[in-house]
Amino acid sequence: MFGRLYAIVCGQDQYKNMILKYHKKPFTKRGEDISKAFDGNRLSVWNENLEEKFEKVQTVESKKPFDVDFFFKQIPDALYPVHLRTMELRDLISEVGSLYKVDYMSMRRFLMDNTNFEKETFNTRGFVFQVEKEFGRATVRGDNPYDVDPVSFIRFKQGYDYVVDADRNLVNSLRHNFKFSDEVINVLIEFVLDHNNMNLSRAYVEKIASTWKRNNVETLEDAKKQIEKPISKSKRSNVRNKKEAPMPVYRKESEQDEEMLEKLREEAKALLKRGEADGT
Repeated sequence: MFGRLYAIVCGQDQYKNMILKYHKKPFTKRGEDISKAFDGNRLSVWNENLEEKFEKVQTVESKKPFDVDFFFKQIPDALYPVHLRTMELRDLISEVGSLYKVDYMSMRRFLMDNTNFEKETFNTRGFVFQVEKEFGRATVRGDNPYDVDPVSFIRFKQGYDYVVDADRNLVNSLRHNFKFSDEVINVLIEFVLDHNNMNLSRAYVEKIASTWKRNNVETLEDAKKQIEKPISKSKRSNVRNKKEAPMPVYRKESEQDEEMLEKLREEAKALLKRGEADGT
């Protein structure tokens, strides 16, 4: 009775989500018990220093959990059936989403990519691998620093964890539009960062990527050969021919000019005298 009342008040979707939230399947133990009895002799090597280290509490940074309930509310039942939204799947999405700080749109893409709707199965391994590849923090090794996902490589090169969305979108473009492997992408990223003042300008990166694609760059060795080539910079000559203006020619006043000026002065004086006479 209360279940029907809850469904009427809160809606069918919320009612289904609450059922899935509190539904637990019985756990069946399988396999052989290989645990050994506790060996009391181990206590002989235990001392106060080990006890202090054991009891020392380390502060763990709190992370904002991934809201799996809100996530599934955004997906219609017709698109992703309710019976496929098992507790195991919900717990996995919540754990992975919180750990790698995955956004809802990306998580939805990962969910759809790894779900076989015909067989009603979910590829857990592929799901985790896909999340780690795009949002993971893989360790860059010294023997081959390019053998990691590009997002982790960008973190390694820039020296801090946060990677802006523009750089993530650029990585996706190099993967899907140019079909480059992670190693080739990492070589390209390093090349641009080293020669462009640590700036991953998308136009600049994709211009180089287009050249590499036309040159059939597919492997790490191909990419390394490309960056070994000298950089040719076409410089336009901005030097313009200077036009020298001719110096003006100044002539000295001639005697005729002086006579003309004197004549004008006399006429001006005559006009002034005439005006004074008319005024009186």
